[in-house]
Amino acid sequence: MKRLSCLIQIGNYEFKNVVEVKIESTFEQLTDTAQLTLPRKLQFQDKAITGDSGIFKPGDAVKIYLGYDFKNELIFSGYLTDIKPGTPLVFRCEDEMYQLKRGALNKSFRTSIKLRELLSFMLPNYKIHCPDVTIGTIRLEKETPAQVLNRLNKDFSFRSWFRDGTLYVGLAWWPELQQTPPPRFTFNWDIISHDLLYQQAENVRLKVRAISIGDDNKKTEVEVGDPEGELRTLTYYNVPKKDLVEFAKLEIERMRFTGFRGKFISFGSPVVRHGDRVEIVDRTISDRNGLYIAKRVETTFGLHGYRQSIELGPKV
Repeated sequence: MKRLSCLIQIGNYEFKNVVEVKIESTFEQLTDTAQLTLPRKLQFQDKAITGDSGIFKPGDAVKIYLGYDFKNELIFSGYLTDIKPGTPLVFRCEDEMYQLKRGALNKSFRTSIKLRELLSFMLPNYKIHCPDVTIGTIRLEKETPAQVLNRLNKDFSFRSWFRDGTLYVGLAWWPELQQTPPPRFTFNWDIISHDLLYQQAENVRLKVRAISIGDDNKKTEVEVGDPEGELRTLTYYNVPKKDLVEFAKLEIERMRFTGFRGKFISFGSPVVRHGDRVEIVDRTISDRNGLYIAKRVETTFGLHGYRQSIELGPKV
C-alpha cells in the first residue's frame, strides 16, 4: 500500500505533517487558492506561530509538494494571505496572482496597442505568454495588474493564469502545456466516484454570442443558437459580421458533443492540471471513451487520502 507523503514550505520553514490540504485551480478564475490545516500543537523552536511576533506572516512564500512514498510533486506555489487562529490552525494562500493585486497603475494608451505591449508595461519582471493581437486604445486609472487582467477577460474573453512562473493570457488552455500521453481514468478502476452524465448532442441547448472588436474598439455582435440555451461568449478582432455568424455556428457544433459532462474523483496520481486533456475509459461501453479538457481541478490531501476532483470541459 502506498503511503501519503508531503512537504510544506512556508517562508524559511518546512514540515512534513499536515491535517488537510485543499487546492482549487481553474482557468475560469484568475487566482488558484490553497488552504492548509495544521495541528494546533505544531511549534517551531518554542516561537509563536501567529501575531506580531509570529514566525509566519502574510506574503511569505509557500510551496506545497504532495505525493506517495516520498515521491512528491509541486502542486501549488504562491504566498500566504492570512492565518485563521484556533484549533487547528488554518493557513490560506494564493498563487502568484497575489503579487498582482497590489500597486495601482495609471497610464493612457491613446493609440492602438498590442496585448504584449500592455502586459510588458504592467509586468516588466514577468515571463509572459500571449497571442499577437491588438486591443486598441486603453486607459489604466488606479488599477492593479490583476484588475486589468479581469477587465481583459470581461472585454476580450482573455483568460489569465500562472503556470510554473509564467503568466499565460489569452487562451483558456495551451496545447503545448498538455501532458503526452494524456492521463487516463477508467470507470470501476481509478475513478473512485463521479457525477458524470452522458449527453447526446441533439439534447444540448446552446446560444453563442460572438463579438468582433475593431482597431477603434468598436464592437460588432451577433447571437446564434437556441434563445433559451446556455450562453457562451466569444471575442474576435476585425472579423466581418458574416464571418462572426459562421464562427459562432462552428462553436456550437464544437460544444454540442455526445459525451460526458460533470466531474469525477480519482487518486492524487497522475497529477492533472487545468487545461490538460484527460482520457475517460468505459470498459463496458467502449463507444463512450473519449478525450476531454480538464476545466477545474480540486485537490485534497490528508486524513481521508489524496484525491483529485476533476471537472470536465469540452470534448476534444
